[in-house]
Amino acid sequence: MSIGQNSCGKNIGGIRSIELLPPEAIAKADYYAATDEYDFVELAEGFEPTTLHFTEGSGRWVERAEGVGGPVVHRVECRLRGVQPQALVKLQRLALNGVVALVTTESGEEYLVGYSPEAHTDY
Repeated sequence: MSIGQNSCGKNIGGIRSIELLPPEAIAKADYYAATDEYDFVELAEGFEPTTLHFTEGSGRWVERAEGVGGPVVHRVECRLRGVQPQALVKLQRLALNGVVALVTTESGEEYLVGYSPEAHTDY
């Protein structure tokens, strides 16, 4: 899984799937600073991703740098469809403490969004 190069206003667009996890669900992520990518993510025992079922063509991901040397902000957007009240409650509960997204683009690229090797111990 790659995390993509940090740049101002990159719009990855075209998302095929979005799976959400609490940050503590990531037991291990092999990160390679030289290429700025992950090639393996291992989930902690007992965690399963929450798959978002969204309207076809509505998913997109935008990556934006906050000034020179500032933090990078990821925003994953989609329109949910057919959401049952109990599923919405589950999603809201999951989002309370932040989430990490496993995003697959229409071209088949996989990204780990919202996870930082530097912040791992803070999660």
